[in-house]
Amino acid sequence: MRSGNTTLVLSLLALFILVASCSDKSVPVNNNTPPPNVSVSVSPKTKSIKVGETITFGAAVSGATNTRVEWAVFSQASAFGFISQGGVYTAPTTITGDSILVYVEATSNANPGKADTATVVVHLN
Repeated sequence: MRSGNTTLVLSLLALFILVASCSDKSVPVNNNTPPPNVSVSVSPKTKSIKVGETITFGAAVSGATNTRVEWAVFSQASAFGFISQGGVYTAPTTITGDSILVYVEATSNANPGKADTATVVVHLN
């Protein structure tokens, strides 16, 4: 009886190997690798505005079909305003000192490692 069980197991194993070797090897690939040749360009590159004013930035993305960007704003100042996802920067209504330097950044959604930055000087008058 033991020999019969061994034969059955070996037959099933051979059948499994045969089916596996004949199966379609074209497995869909989920390629989440970002496009390597993406570039982002923000405009205008520099701007000087008064406290409370707004400016609209644009971002051109090349090298990808997805041309959307995520906007961010940062500064060493404690209050530096905010930017909408449409690229509209609003300066703070009050600042410490005569002026502050603010950075506006657009980052590619297609390749988050690709971004460009503009500078804004926000001043009192």
